[in-house]
Amino acid sequence: MAFRLVVAVALVVLAILVIAAFRTGTIQIQRSRSIQAPPDKVFAMIDDFHNWKQWAPQDVEDPTMTRTFSGPEHGLGAAA
Repeated sequence: MAFRLVVAVALVVLAILVIAAFRTGTIQIQRSRSIQAPPDKVFAMIDDFHNWKQWAPQDVEDPTMTRTFSGPEHGLGAAA
């Protein structure tokens, strides 16, 4: 009885290892959202980090969060 249990567990472990060996090593997660606004208006909102507090979900979820800005206000070199 105990031998059968050991063999069953060994077969389950072996099956899991075989399945894992043939799976790819990458995971892809993709999200999309449709926004009913002209591209230039949307780009202006995301290009300037100072505007992010108006729409970023993490800012709404954690009101105690603070941001530190450096570089120019928008465009190349801006950082938050």
